[in-house]
Amino acid sequence: MDQTKTMPPRRHYLWVAAIGIALAGAGAWYGTQGRRPGLKNVILISIDTLRADHLSYAGYQRPTSPAIDRLAAQSLDFRRAYSQAPETLPSHASMFSSMYPSVHKAHVDTGLPLADGFTTLAERFRDNGFRTGAFVGGAQLSALWNLDQGFETYDASTLYERDEICPDDLEEILAKAERWIELHRQEPFFCFVHSYVVHEPWTPPAGYDRMFDEAYQGPLPFRMGLGDWWELNKTYSRPDDPDVRHVVSLYDGEIRYMDDHLGRFLDKLTHLGLDHRTVVVFTSDHGEEFAERGVVGRHGHTLADELLHVPLLIRVPGIKPRVVERQVRLIDLAPTLLALMNIDPGAEPLQGQNLLAHGHASGPHLPVLSERTSPAGLWVSLRYPDRKVIGLEGRTFLLHDLVSDPAEQQDIFDWDRPDHRDLVKDIQARMADNKDFRTHSAVPVELDPETEAQMRALGYIE
Repeated sequence: MDQTKTMPPRRHYLWVAAIGIALAGAGAWYGTQGRRPGLKNVILISIDTLRADHLSYAGYQRPTSPAIDRLAAQSLDFRRAYSQAPETLPSHASMFSSMYPSVHKAHVDTGLPLADGFTTLAERFRDNGFRTGAFVGGAQLSALWNLDQGFETYDASTLYERDEICPDDLEEILAKAERWIELHRQEPFFCFVHSYVVHEPWTPPAGYDRMFDEAYQGPLPFRMGLGDWWELNKTYSRPDDPDVRHVVSLYDGEIRYMDDHLGRFLDKLTHLGLDHRTVVVFTSDHGEEFAERGVVGRHGHTLADELLHVPLLIRVPGIKPRVVERQVRLIDLAPTLLALMNIDPGAEPLQGQNLLAHGHASGPHLPVLSERTSPAGLWVSLRYPDRKVIGLEGRTFLLHDLVSDPAEQQDIFDWDRPDHRDLVKDIQARMADNKDFRTHSAVPVELDPETEAQMRALGYIE
């Protein structure tokens, strides 16, 4: 299957009268957050499996991210951003649709793609005159899963090396994105860039493999294939185990490799004269576990912060950079970008909020609802700044005090406490709202050979 798709742009027909009506009715949406003068383009960069706490600008002790640090210094730096799912497909589907996973239902375990009935961020950009292109790592972002909705160009081809995704795949992805951007530099565009570069297996190129752990003596190699990863996880691990620390050093080396290439990509935007009129977003879909719960290099299996806490930088020319401590969600990204570019989302409601509704990033903390599927049923977490309640199918509940127990090791839930029962009511009410929210049906898909190979190379299939 050819994972590269190119479609002719959909022509946006509007009559003069319709334009007048639309502009007249848009005031309630645009308010004070209309597009700033000169804003023309949006670039959204998602680095799969990137933990927020492994980036230098966020306080990490290793110099993993000098280029991203520079971007953070130019951006609204949301230090408390959280994903709606600890897995790639449902998280990106929520990012694009501004819908919770239990509403859009896209998930590889069920074979369900994102249904056609949902309007994606790319569709909204395309239908408002933007050129749209995506350059991604395939697998859970293969066109098979219908995340290509709205993209005129959707390139999900992948480079392999010994049945593993090659780290150089990032260079190829960025090179394709650069060529596409240069081709469309005179037009408004929305470009989405995604890479699995820091996803297991951990095989940082030479120079990056020993950057943070040169003294390690084994038994694990400095290029860890999937077999090494599976072998490591046959026994329970702790974060301070030497082998776990070695794995973390390889992960950090891949982050630094990604950062070096991303820095050159951002420099290219400056060279093309686009940085002063382009909104740049840097984020991730979810994090990774490094033995906080006993396993290494896994995600999708818990709703702990190491899997949900993600970086979120939004560089907006004309908006003063600053660190934002407000708790926000990835479902807030789509409405924020639409508002920045002065695009009315239309009649279909979004579940996220515009983070710049009052012309700046301040505002109350937003409770973070996240979800994951499991053989036991649907797990749901509701995170407040100081505590997190987790429920299974509305029956079993856990509670963590994030102030005294930020690692989420102690369950303090007590049915006899009224305030704890109020948390249960809150999470149940939000899930009830999701059940009442309009959804759309999708037909399950079967993996094509190329997507299956990509999934296997990333360890999704043994």
